[in-house]
Amino acid sequence: MKIIKVGLGNTDEAYIESEFSDGINIIYSDENNKGKTIVIQSMLYTIGNKPIFPSSFNYKEYYYYRKLQ
Repeated sequence: MKIIKVGLGNTDEAYIESEFSDGINIIYSDENNKGKTIVIQSMLYTIGNKPIFPSSFNYKEYYYYRKLQ
């Protein structure tokens, strides 16, 4: 299984990550609060993990999807 796209959003905001390449991908930022944790945990959530989002993030207010290859 290879995740090639992941997205989350609602009527007010949305984010899609589709820049994954073959091999290992690293999601990084020099700053905090840019969404790295939410993107990773969204990937896990869409493949069946129990929600483990930060307590400050109300995950039930968003829709999630992922595209597999």
